[in-house]
Amino acid sequence: MFSFALVSFGYSLFLAFTTICYGLVRMGFRGKEIFFAFFPAALLYIGSIATALSFTGQLTNSAFLIAQGVLVICIFADITFHNIHVSLSHITRILQLIRQRFVFPRSGIVTACLTMTLALVLISFLLRIVTPINEYDDKMYRASTPLYWIQSQSVFRFESVNERNNVFAQGASLIYLWPNLFNTGEQAANIFYWLALPLSLLGIYLFTGLFTKQPKIRAVTMLLLASTPIIIRYFTFTLVQESWLGLLVLCFLYFLITEIRLPRIQPHISFAAGIALGALFFIKPTALIYLAVPLVVLTVEKNKAARIIWLAAGIIFFTVFSGHGLLIYQNIVLYGNAFGTEAFQQLHMPYPSFKQAVTHLVRFPFALLEFPVFFPQIAAALESWLQHIAVFFGATTELYEETQKVWLGVYRYQLTTPNTRFGLGGFLWLALFLMHTMQLFRLRNTSNDHKREYGIYTILLIAVLVQIVQIRWAELSGTPYRHLLSYFVAVTAFFPLYLTKIYRHIGKPVATLFVIVLLAATGQLIFINIGHLKNTWGGSPEAYAKAKFLMQTSPYSEFMATQQGPTSLLLVGVENTLDYPLFANHLRIRNLVYRMHNAHGLPDNVFFSKLDEFVRTNKVEYVVLYNQPEELIRLMEAHKGYILRHTIQAADDVTFSVFLNAAFRKH
Repeated sequence: MFSFALVSFGYSLFLAFTTICYGLVRMGFRGKEIFFAFFPAALLYIGSIATALSFTGQLTNSAFLIAQGVLVICIFADITFHNIHVSLSHITRILQLIRQRFVFPRSGIVTACLTMTLALVLISFLLRIVTPINEYDDKMYRASTPLYWIQSQSVFRFESVNERNNVFAQGASLIYLWPNLFNTGEQAANIFYWLALPLSLLGIYLFTGLFTKQPKIRAVTMLLLASTPIIIRYFTFTLVQESWLGLLVLCFLYFLITEIRLPRIQPHISFAAGIALGALFFIKPTALIYLAVPLVVLTVEKNKAARIIWLAAGIIFFTVFSGHGLLIYQNIVLYGNAFGTEAFQQLHMPYPSFKQAVTHLVRFPFALLEFPVFFPQIAAALESWLQHIAVFFGATTELYEETQKVWLGVYRYQLTTPNTRFGLGGFLWLALFLMHTMQLFRLRNTSNDHKREYGIYTILLIAVLVQIVQIRWAELSGTPYRHLLSYFVAVTAFFPLYLTKIYRHIGKPVATLFVIVLLAATGQLIFINIGHLKNTWGGSPEAYAKAKFLMQTSPYSEFMATQQGPTSLLLVGVENTLDYPLFANHLRIRNLVYRMHNAHGLPDNVFFSKLDEFVRTNKVEYVVLYNQPEELIRLMEAHKGYILRHTIQAADDVTFSVFLNAAFRKH
């Protein structure tokens, strides 16, 4: 069954690849353009099929394959033998181009950088294989929402106490939906989502060809991204949306830069930039800020009206045919706003004040100020010294939210060995940020060949600062650090603009020293992750299986261990209830999970009557009460139709009770 699922999913991938590549070639894309156009087009492809099938409630693997087959038939109806030859030659050309781009001259630096990058990717791949879904937000909505869609056979919005299911789970969740739709299992779905890491690294190498042809600088840039600790951590262990957002930002910027370099407008390039921008919005609502980049840049170009029209056409086309526009409309109907209720929006934004804005901006350089320190004693001394500097500049100012008991962490500067945030890449980002700011005052009086590219970089940096001000700062939840991942991918792609110039001024010895430090920091990161791999996978098969089960099913492990086969559950929870673990049965996604909450504040006895009716109508075997009122629990205990099986204090603030439907009592 598992092998058949993988074969079916592989066949679905083949159909998608063939259809998308043919469509791109027919539109006039060539070479690297096909690579960067492929991923926005793929998201459009998945979204359009999923949305179309949702209208009839037929989002199943068989229906998905039929829809793909219809598109392939349309291709065969469109082409002749000559066109087949041309399209295949262009697809073959992509593979040849990639091979040519990665044929490096004999250089120790290039070889070392490439070897380290491949080692990191391999270790990341192995860690993703052995690590189940374990991150809090993944269990709360990122991994569970696609399973609800599969269960209801529709991606349309649904009533949920957790608004993240509708507001945040959109384009990136479709990527995780695809393998799960074919029942490939969690491990295969995780690996498919993880592909954002190697694809982003490949994209970085191809993208930097816009600025330099020197393999050394391009290889170093690729390693800078691969060796960034926060990139490896989030891309490897989580389903964070920023992983795919970073790749799509590269696609968007590639077409934008290509567009402004063309002597005259080419509609398919402007249209592709719009498609990529629409894909960014589909991945995460906060990506709206990237819209500022083309609006500013294109207004100073020739034929600006035509360029902006084609860009807007691409955005609109993607929004309509991917289904994103419909999902936005459904959110407006549900919440009165595309971004959720007012309370939900306030939950993810800082308390607005001048003090807050200034404090966040002061903290931003310290968030990037992290560099390799290979000895704990030196790290502790530097951390203490930089903490004093942070205090002096006001970075440690206590904000309104941070005085609340429920707030996740109070800010203080930290420098650890090994690094845990942006490492050497972040330090370089900060240095180039300052260098770029000083250079802005000279650009008007210079004849720099990359003035417009520097302009794009400037707008990106401004966008980062705007984002920093608008996102709450909560250390223990990883914000705003993880929200900067896509920006980091984007600004890393621009590093060659400066590295080429810096290399000419500082000379080979200093540049070589920088590369040595980078390689040493990468080696340290590899060593640490090998340790993680050994700790996870290095014991006996029984110990590994037990640890994996506990990670996947926490906090319900004690209850889930008693289940022998697939079951159905009704989860009555609160906004931040972890629901993904309940789908698992013996490490496979098999259970049916329903959600219910007392949205209208009904009396407990009235709500219990609705709950009981739902259980009987849908033949639910278990009811899980997650942080529910004591009165509701007592009503369940007193009712002869339910048997209390588990009452578990999972954490200081989490208690849940599991009731068995008496109709399923085992005799």
